[in-house]
Amino acid sequence: VAFGEMGSFFDDDGGPTFASAGVREVSVSGRRFLVDLSSLGLLHYSSTGEVRIAQDAASGCQFAAKLVSCESADTSHASEEEEISLRHPAVVETIGVWQSDDALLRVYVTELCTGGELLDALIDCENGVDEQLTKCHIRRAVSALSYIYARGLAHTHLRPCKVLVDAAGCVKLSVVGCLGRATDLSTA
Repeated sequence: VAFGEMGSFFDDDGGPTFASAGVREVSVSGRRFLVDLSSLGLLHYSSTGEVRIAQDAASGCQFAAKLVSCESADTSHASEEEEISLRHPAVVETIGVWQSDDALLRVYVTELCTGGELLDALIDCENGVDEQLTKCHIRRAVSALSYIYARGLAHTHLRPCKVLVDAAGCVKLSVVGCLGRATDLSTA
């Protein structure tokens, strides 16, 4: 991925914008990341924000950066510390979170899953999916959900776009902004 000139997350009126070109540097957990704001850096777009390519400035390794407006952030979710502390082979690792000085924008830097969404991978399989691979995907997803629940948390937005595929072809659950306390769910 080629990175452009320094850009801004904000429009001329000072509001958050996800259409700016260039690169924005963010500092997360003591590391510097360059977030590609060009059209080539866009991985996914949704009503809550964008997912873009990010590069560790020191190592050159690539990560994903989810940009969300703090205005649309749901405060009923688990804390960022709880989200960052999750370490499981079937959970997309959250490296850290950066928030703009004016608190309008939050950037979650996560592990990059280059296989995209599982649903897209399944649609691309013209001859169906191997039964053993399907069992493996289901086992990994259930294992991740069990791990999350054992920590008193629950995945609150489980849907196909939250199941990603890593470079090795293994599924991982995306948890950015999708964790609630399991006790909170019993009253819902």
